[in-house]
Amino acid sequence: MKTTISNISAVCQLGYSVNLIKMYEQIAHANGDSIDYNPEIFPGAIYKINDGDVHISFLIFRSGKVIVSGSKSQEQLDAMANKIAEVCKTYEFIPEE
Repeated sequence: MKTTISNISAVCQLGYSVNLIKMYEQIAHANGDSIDYNPEIFPGAIYKINDGDVHISFLIFRSGKVIVSGSKSQEQLDAMANKIAEVCKTYEFIPEE
């Protein structure tokens, strides 16, 4: 029997909150990637990267928690997690208490 990795999922914590409304408004379908955010239906933004053979999905929550799905290798997972962390850093904010 031969096993093949077809999908790796992971959970990341960015360490900061993300302004999902601003993120959605500024990058929705802007660069070939797509983002969907409807807080009345689901509390996280769904961000998809489609780059050649790479099809990765991220669930990004206001708290900074990110769930990554669709990676084919640890290296790809690390690269895509770093990419989404850079994107999210632009939309970092300090929540009001």
